[in-house]
Amino acid sequence: MPNRPSEISPFAAVIAHQMRDYETWINGFNKHEDTRRELGILGHHINRTVEHPDVVRLYIPCLYRAPVAAFLASDQYRSLMKEYGASSVQTVTWLRPLRTSIFRERQLPCVVVTQQVSNVDTWLEQYDADTEARSAAGILGDVVNQMADEPSVLAVYYQAETFAELRTFINLPDQLERMPKEGPYGERQVSYQVGEFGIRYS
Repeated sequence: MPNRPSEISPFAAVIAHQMRDYETWINGFNKHEDTRRELGILGHHINRTVEHPDVVRLYIPCLYRAPVAAFLASDQYRSLMKEYGASSVQTVTWLRPLRTSIFRERQLPCVVVTQQVSNVDTWLEQYDADTEARSAAGILGDVVNQMADEPSVLAVYYQAETFAELRTFINLPDQLERMPKEGPYGERQVSYQVGEFGIRYS
């Protein structure tokens, strides 16, 4: 599936909540799509970490940072999260999407690799050249995000049919060679997750 530049939003945020009951939360979340649209949010994708399945990581691409950030800090949002059985916001990480080619239609294993790079443009050139290699290794979808407040740090999201394929891919010699040994994040950070259904708002 090729990258579609029209789907690359100016900003994205990953919002992490700990849930008492996922079904209660998702039913409440689904009631507020109109509010998200009004804020300039373009869609969402829900992920749950393997180690902590009660933690939901909500990925939202959006047109504007300021109104979304203000809403997430509002009493209204905190009240809604309490009503729907979620903790107050644990973390909000702001990103700038650089590449996106993602499956939203079904649940898939995924991994997020966070790394610092010395030159983002050079890294992206190599990444774009490796499209066929990723496909051959079983990677079905991928997203490259740049940390909005730390532009030398990238968070790269990969989807595959199995966690085994993901582990094999991110540990291939050519992948490891691109990982810096030093930086604000030290060695790369790896988080295995289950990607739930996502949606792009029309």
